Amino acid sequence: MAAANKNSNLIMASVVTTLVFIALMTDFANASSLRAWNGPGCTNTWQQYGSCGRCININHFGGYQFNYNGQPARIYNQGGCRGGFTWLRRSARSCNPFGWRSIHIVC
Repeated sequence: MAAANKNSNLIMASVVTTLVFIALMTDFANASSLRAWNGPGCTNTWQQYGSCGRCININHFGGYQFNYNGQPARIYNQGGCRGGFTWLRRSARSCNPFGWRSIHIVC
């Protein structure tokens, strides 16, 4: 009887741990992200920036689309997340050239 309860508790703990892991991975998969195009008018190649919690330099400046999924972002006018910044707290898109040089998505 004690062995059955111990196995049942172990199985329940494994199930809960797995569900928590899946929930966390789903949340990260749906994190906010910035897509930046190389050409004017949101044309040519693009790069996606979606890592939260760290500074990332932006390499394309021809247009952008920010997809807000709960994580706001600070976009900086200098590389290395230095200088003045603007908050992105909702989805936004512009196909005009922009001057931001780095992004930090807050998670």
